[in-house]
This record gives sequence, structure tokens and C-alpha cells, in this order.
Amino acid sequence: MEATLRYAQLEQRQHNFDGVNSILAAATESPTSEAVGAFLAMHHARIVDRAAHDAAKARGIYDRALERYPSNKNLWLAAIDFELDQSGRRTSEAEEASDAAGFARVVALYQRATGDASLLPEDDKLELWQNYLETVHAFAPRVDMCALLLSEPVLWPILFVSLTRFDDGCG
Repeated sequence: MEATLRYAQLEQRQHNFDGVNSILAAATESPTSEAVGAFLAMHHARIVDRAAHDAAKARGIYDRALERYPSNKNLWLAAIDFELDQSGRRTSEAEEASDAAGFARVVALYQRATGDASLLPEDDKLELWQNYLETVHAFAPRVDMCALLLSEPVLWPILFVSLTRFDDGCG
């Protein structure tokens, strides 16, 4: 893996993004483990997004990786952070208008990661739920946190903690 990353970084420094894509795409097709494959996919998506400035391609890399490595919590978090970062980059009025769609993608990722069909362990799902609540509170303060918490029985154990963390309370 280390040699693959070094080779990809060499290609990146030479602005050969086609080379980076082919190296990392091949490496994620036959990783030594799921954790390695997920890590390589995250690295690949980050390079495509930040160096090649191709958010759509980076999103596709995350989508394929999530299909291939659905039980990797760090991959889910990276994909969610990517979508949040995309929302933060919006500068024009047209881009700001698409914030709702961007946040909808974030919500959809959280729902896929924590839903009944998710392959994540329950502890990881609960951690993602907590992260989701913090994200909603930070980025969408108009969301009724109490209704959100009460709508999901899996969240009831963290309801008390959430109420002490978020100052709006349920009343």
C-alpha cells in the first residue's frame, strides 16, 4: 500500500491525474483487506477532489467504495465530510441555492449508514447517529431536534446526552 501511495503521489506532483486515477483505481480493485481498500478509495477521492478539482468524479469514487466496503465507518465519515465540504465551498448564488440538495446528500448518507440494511456494527451506527445530530444542529439549526430524536428509537439512549449538549431542549 505504501508503495502504491508513493507512486500515486509522484504522479500527482507531476500533475498526471490520469496516472493517479489508474494507479489508485487498480489498487482499490484488489486490496489486501477491506480497510486497505477503503483507505485507498478515500485517498483517491481526496486527490481527485482537491488536486484535480473534480467533485463529481470524487463523489463517484466514494459511491463505488461505499458499495464495495459498506462496513467501514471511516469511509462513511469521509464521504459525509466530503459532501459537507462541498456545501462549504459554494460561493455563487446558484451554488448556494443547491445547498439544500447538498445537505440532502449528507442526510441520505447518514440514513444509508445507519439504516436497517447497513452492515456497520451497532456501536458504529450509534456513533454515526451522534455525529448526524451534531451535523444537523450545526448546519441546519431550524431542524426540530426533539422530533428527530424521538422519531428514531435507536436514538433514545442518547436523548438525555443530546439535550444537555444542545441548548434548545425539548419543551
